[in-house]
Amino acid sequence: MEAEKTAPEIAREAVDLIGRLFAVEKQAKDMSLAERLALRQTQSVPVLAELRRKLLAWKEQLLPKHPIAEAVNYTLGQWEELRVFTGDGAVPIDNNASNTASGIGCIVVDLDATVVTEAHQCFPSSQCIANRDGGVRFSGKLPQGLLEPLF
Repeated sequence: MEAEKTAPEIAREAVDLIGRLFAVEKQAKDMSLAERLALRQTQSVPVLAELRRKLLAWKEQLLPKHPIAEAVNYTLGQWEELRVFTGDGAVPIDNNASNTASGIGCIVVDLDATVVTEAHQCFPSSQCIANRDGGVRFSGKLPQGLLEPLF
């Protein structure tokens, strides 16, 4: 949460991109594995490419010890693992099922990405809701390791 306060625009952009990924997953929920993979290839892969470009730009923009820079470096270090779902329609975008089974809580981000809380009861599915000014409300678990260091 402290990291988000130090660079709210960066955090908001990152959450928006993650929201777009989860919106694709919501659309793919009832698709066959092949259809889900095709949708991910056409819609999620470009979003991930945009996220990576932004991460690299933020890395250059921020001082190395800045909390967001540390989160960016962590995320870039996990990049291959974070992309796995785009190569297989059977692989979930997140680790909700394994976290719920092990009793791990979830992260909840409010409409402006300013409040982050841990919850022990997780939402049954991730949700993205766009507001009037183009912001995104994301509720549910973040993809494993993707933005957790930001908060």
